[in-house]
Amino acid sequence: MYGQILTFIAEQRLGDLASIAGVFISVIGFIVTFIGVRRSRTAAEMAAQASIQTRNNIKLFETVSSFSSVISSLEEVKRIHRTEHWLILPDKYSELRKVLVGLRAANQHLSEEGKSAIQSTISNLLDIESKVERGLKTTASLDSVKFNKIVSGDIDRLTAMLEEIKLKWGDLP
Repeated sequence: MYGQILTFIAEQRLGDLASIAGVFISVIGFIVTFIGVRRSRTAAEMAAQASIQTRNNIKLFETVSSFSSVISSLEEVKRIHRTEHWLILPDKYSELRKVLVGLRAANQHLSEEGKSAIQSTISNLLDIESKVERGLKTTASLDSVKFNKIVSGDIDRLTAMLEEIKLKWGDLP
């Protein structure tokens, strides 16, 4: 019986047909696999791009939040100057400088005007802190009006920079 089946297969060349069918099925399988791999790769690239965009949006949000916080803190410093509570100010100046240094380091893409505004504010705070530290013994030498004029200029520059950043943020997809 097995001999008859083998003779039939040999006479009808079913082995050749099976081989051809196997090659055809293998080619179709390869094409389907290739398409699947391309789709997976495209999906992975899209996910990576979305992840990068999300990280950039988070960084931008943090930048806007930090600038807003610095501006609010500078407004608070002006109020403290007016009330002449000099003892608490050196710590405030130092804290603000640290935040500004961090902002400058974390945002290398800022315009030259933006970097200059941050550096100017850092320098002004350092200068005012030095004057306040020296004047703590004789507070009569401290000029809150002069200090507030300097801080107000810094606030104006940082506010302009914040608005520029917000405009760029609005342009993001």
